[in-house]
Amino acid sequence: MLQHGLPSNLDDMLALFGTSPGDPWYAMSVDQIRQGLLADYPVHERLPNSLIPAALAQFVVQERFRCKDQWPLVQIGPGIATFNTIDPAANAQDSAAALDAVWRQIRSTYPTAAPLEIAGAAYAVLERYTLSPSEESLQGLLHQLGLPDLTWGDGAPELGLVSPGPIGWDVTFKDVNTPDLTIGLTLGVHPTPDGDTTTVEWRRVITSALVRPAGDSIVPALVALAQRMPKLGQS
Repeated sequence: MLQHGLPSNLDDMLALFGTSPGDPWYAMSVDQIRQGLLADYPVHERLPNSLIPAALAQFVVQERFRCKDQWPLVQIGPGIATFNTIDPAANAQDSAAALDAVWRQIRSTYPTAAPLEIAGAAYAVLERYTLSPSEESLQGLLHQLGLPDLTWGDGAPELGLVSPGPIGWDVTFKDVNTPDLTIGLTLGVHPTPDGDTTTVEWRRVITSALVRPAGDSIVPALVALAQRMPKLGQS
């Protein structure tokens, strides 16, 4: 546990899928996919994007399925399926197994002749910390996460936050030794209007277009991807 705040985590695991070329089968299969998911995720919500025809909404989430206690949740759309949880005890293995169950449900609805494939996957972790309004506590948190100090400009208020809005940075990069991976790091600092607290959001995401099932399961490939996530400091 970090000295300067209690993290609340959001873990996301995502798979992109489809037939090649294109995917004319999703719109024909979605009713069966929906019925299969309702057994484990009985709270169903159609999102505004569901009004977009499937042919124009490739990789766009259109429907959300929740457990009765709201979390975890699954989202689907043409060519996309996600599993999201805020369980502090969640791990990549559990998330991968849950997403694999969704993948199996989707695959079971497609015709045998449809060459359904995994086109890519991503794993994201969002950590949120609430800090007291002092520059020292924020810098201490950054040090523990293994991040550099933020540079405060002339005239910045005593709290060390640039007025009037949030500050932060967002970077995406590739490792030349692993060209299949894309890594994104985002840091956001959000002061509350009353100045009593500051919320720091630290998000890491790793994406690969070379995730392939091992036999019938995508669990090993998803876990292997999650294990390549950058680990900085104590985050």
